[in-house]
Amino acid sequence: HIPGAPMNDAKKSRLVAECKVLRGFFYMRLNELFGREGLGVPLYTEPIDPSQATKGQSPEADVWAQVIQDLTDAINEPNLPNNQIQGEGRVGKGAAYALRGRAYLITKQYEKAVADFAKVGEMGYKLFSNYKQLFKVANERCEEMIMSVQYIEEPDGYGSRLQKYCAAWSQGAKDAAGCWTDLQVTPAIVNLYE
Repeated sequence: HIPGAPMNDAKKSRLVAECKVLRGFFYMRLNELFGREGLGVPLYTEPIDPSQATKGQSPEADVWAQVIQDLTDAINEPNLPNNQIQGEGRVGKGAAYALRGRAYLITKQYEKAVADFAKVGEMGYKLFSNYKQLFKVANERCEEMIMSVQYIEEPDGYGSRLQKYCAAWSQGAKDAAGCWTDLQVTPAIVNLYE
């Protein structure tokens, strides 16, 4: 319902482009996980009532075509910034190019994938200069982070709710009866990141 919102047209266009990047990302993941033997996931491109969510699987090629179209639309939107380096955690054209390159790679359109991955660098992204410092909070919004889940400390010490509830579940850990984000890391791995 963004087109009918009371805001300026440039902001509306940017928000629609951001939504298309996110829709492309989520349909890509769904198709990767559940697409098999020519069948993809049910494809919806318009808002519906939950009771109308009764479609069968769409052809896998149709889902990939929609992913590529959504990302192409976002790339072609002049109000979408090239990147969000040091930004507020939103997507930019660099993320759209990276995702579309991945979609091209998965669909075996290799030349197009190479071209899109090259565009990611043109959008301002590059490898961080000091790998040991990459995972420090101060470098969370650096030029290597194209589309990352940002760590936001909450008063309960768990990071963001997404990290708390969507991380791996570990049962029977040595120091706990099992809990969310109870990932047992060896001291050798910890020392690599210190």
